[in-house]
Parts: sequence; C-alpha cells; structure tokens
Amino acid sequence: MWVRQRDHKVEVRYGAERIADHQCAQRRHLVVTCAYHHEGIPLGVRGPDRKTLVHLREAAPEVYMRPLEAYESAAAGGAQ
Repeated sequence: MWVRQRDHKVEVRYGAERIADHQCAQRRHLVVTCAYHHEGIPLGVRGPDRKTLVHLREAAPEVYMRPLEAYESAAAGGAQ
C-alpha cells in the first residue's frame, strides 16, 4: 500500500488499484474521511471524548503450553 499527494488530492493505492482518493485537508491535523470507507467495520458508540470505541469480537489464539524440557530436547537435536 502507498499514499501520494498529487495537486490538491491525496491518493491511496494498493498495488495498481486506487482504494481511496481525497481532497487535501484545509489545514494541518484535520482528518478527512468518507463514511462509505468505513461500511462494515463493527464500531461501537462514541464516548464522552467524541472518540469512537471499537469492540473487536475475535478472541486471542489458543496457546499450547509445553514444558521447557521439550525445547531443551529439541535444541539438543532430540525429538518429542
């Protein structure tokens, strides 16, 4: 993915495909967004500080716990 400014526009590309094209912001630190770019993103409600709270529903991956001896054996050339 890459971003470039051309004239008074900002262009976002993914490979050869243009995925976003915006007018440049009128001043520094001003955020420019298009609502349809965010369709399908599971957003929560706006908090009191006006930031959007995002709630992800994906759980952490399951982790298999092995005893340290299994790694020591593998490092020494053994199999387990």
